[in-house]
Amino acid sequence: MGAFKLVSRADVDRARRLIFEAEEPVAGHGEIGNGRSRVDNIRSDYGTSAEYLRRRLKRDAPALWEDVVSGVKSARAAAIEAGIVKVPTALDRLLKTWEKASDADRDAFLRRLGLAQENR
Repeated sequence: MGAFKLVSRADVDRARRLIFEAEEPVAGHGEIGNGRSRVDNIRSDYGTSAEYLRRRLKRDAPALWEDVVSGVKSARAAAIEAGIVKVPTALDRLLKTWEKASDADRDAFLRRLGLAQENR
């Protein structure tokens, strides 16, 4: 069997920093690019991918970026705290579902609440 070498927390932090520093930066605010000049349409450099979130945090929220690098927070949790990722509220989800509901489902829901109109 092989021998283990215990890795210190400082070594882990250094490795994480090297990996994260190697990622390509996000275009700055108002900067031309935004990935439009690239050929491949399938990218991980926008949206909610962890790579994109880490680069946005590094650019827009350096204090939270340090929490990600040190392993205190995930990229998503830090991005939510920074306002980069918007988490829908229960009301947002209800309204979206209401918009998708059929008239029959809406009527049944309103009847259940006692709000239905009799002559519809």
